[in-house]
Amino acid sequence: MRIFVILLFALLLHLSAEDGFAENKSVAISQHILYSSYEYYPQSVFKGQIFHLSIKTLSTQEEFQEIEYQFEGGYGARLLNEKPFAEEKNHYYYHTFYFLATSTSIKTPDIIVSLIYDEYNKDELVHLEGKKIKAIKLNPPKDFVNIIANDLRLTQYKINHYNEKENIAVFSMEANHTVIENFTIPQDYIQGFESNSSTIWQSNMTYYVIFPKHLEQLEFSYFHLPSAKFKKLIMPIVIDDDSVSTQSNLTPRDQRHTQTKLYIALGIALIFLILFIVRKRYFYLFLLVLVAVYALYISTPIQNACVKKGSSIYLLPMSNGTVFEVTQKEKIFQIEGSVDGYIKVKLHNNKIGWIRNEALCTN
Repeated sequence: MRIFVILLFALLLHLSAEDGFAENKSVAISQHILYSSYEYYPQSVFKGQIFHLSIKTLSTQEEFQEIEYQFEGGYGARLLNEKPFAEEKNHYYYHTFYFLATSTSIKTPDIIVSLIYDEYNKDELVHLEGKKIKAIKLNPPKDFVNIIANDLRLTQYKINHYNEKENIAVFSMEANHTVIENFTIPQDYIQGFESNSSTIWQSNMTYYVIFPKHLEQLEFSYFHLPSAKFKKLIMPIVIDDDSVSTQSNLTPRDQRHTQTKLYIALGIALIFLILFIVRKRYFYLFLLVLVAVYALYISTPIQNACVKKGSSIYLLPMSNGTVFEVTQKEKIFQIEGSVDGYIKVKLHNNKIGWIRNEALCTN
């Protein structure tokens, strides 16, 4: 009997030891399902620059849903893409994250790599410590527009009279590898975005700026990453009465000096009338009719428009245009022209604005 009890106890100890070994073996295996390391990170960047980290990962587990990344801590850099840009090559996964350097002191966040099996099961397997990166502060020129990029190009621009003292420029630009929303002209001008769209690699924008008439050109600089130098862009001030390709007739009929033009037209019409009477040629009659039509056109009285309370007055007749004034009550404005659903009006301060057709009073 005693021998039986001893044998039974020994058997239980053996089974317990095997279970413990199996558990430890399971832990050991689970700790080696995923291998992750930094494939690339920069040693130094410029403050305001976009930079990237690349992580190389190998999974010994074939059946999983995805590899998940969580970020903890860090400072001096803003993550631009929570989902990595992924590439698979020779059983390795290469995942890239982009950051914007916002300070001269940078430590990227710690990265926890998890293997996701389904929505209920995942293993937190690898912890990558954040990297300290040296950040260099630029010493920019006075006309720096706060853009660090691989390239910045002026694609088209248009300059018009804005009022007696100022002109307005509307221009489009393309850029590579930058945050285009950071663009700003350092001078204290009225300025802003009409539109912008951007990815990490490609950005486009349309911008406006109102500036003094005495300027002969607009100059601004950006930092060109490939050459590590500031590059200057120059926009000559050439007043353009023609429209850019995306707009039409931004300078419609000018009703100034109407009386002088009318007197000249009537004088020419009188000359053609005398020539017709003397020479009896219908060619002079035809010219007389043309001049009379022109005189009738320019003598049309200047129209006024009643604009509803709470209506937006836009800087330019563009979709998503910049609103620089909202009417606090019903107002009467002088109409200067119209274009594509917008009416050009002269404001009380002699500035020009645009209202949508639906902003007109209905009564």
